[in-house]
Amino acid sequence: MPTLKAILFDNDGVLAHTERHWVDANQKVLAEMGIPYTKEDFITHTFNEGWGSRGWLERQGFNEETIKDFFVARNALWQQKITSLDVTDEHALPVLKILKPDYRLAVVTNTGRDDFKSLHWNSSALLELFDTMILREDYDRSKPEPDAYEAALEKLNILPTEALVVEDSPRGILSAQRARIQVVAIRNPDFPSLDLSSAEYEISSLTELPELIYDLR
Repeated sequence: MPTLKAILFDNDGVLAHTERHWVDANQKVLAEMGIPYTKEDFITHTFNEGWGSRGWLERQGFNEETIKDFFVARNALWQQKITSLDVTDEHALPVLKILKPDYRLAVVTNTGRDDFKSLHWNSSALLELFDTMILREDYDRSKPEPDAYEAALEKLNILPTEALVVEDSPRGILSAQRARIQVVAIRNPDFPSLDLSSAEYEISSLTELPELIYDLR
């Protein structure tokens, strides 16, 4: 492998465990609206297809007014939940501290700026370790398109062969590979059945990442 200069981290499911709360918020609001919704629906629109909640609702045939009402209620509930919880992976900070002296670090996520700020309300020590953060407002097409990772490469001024991505979903893996970056897949504890087989490497915990990276040198 060419000289590795940067490690690019997905956020949700890698650095922070937020998806269980998105599922819960979606289910509660949609149930009140009389709309059936399952964990499998979330897996489809979030991990496999990249439609997001809006895309899923549009594919169910709901009109814009219904979709708007859903987001107002769902976002308020999620903000209330997430700002009272510590969702950061317990191993993220110590692992990043190990990697920081030797590598540039970046967050590359489909999460928007406001939601990212809310879920990392108590993560200042972690966020200070990153050289750059590529959030949803920083690129055009969301994962699984390559735009997010291409934006990170441009911001860091590195080649795809000089980066390594840490992802937890088929959609994220495909996004990185379309940007010609190799991927370390990490098993999401809330969604252990996701197919990660297309990644070049796989780990079960962030604690395994430093050893894997140093073995690649």
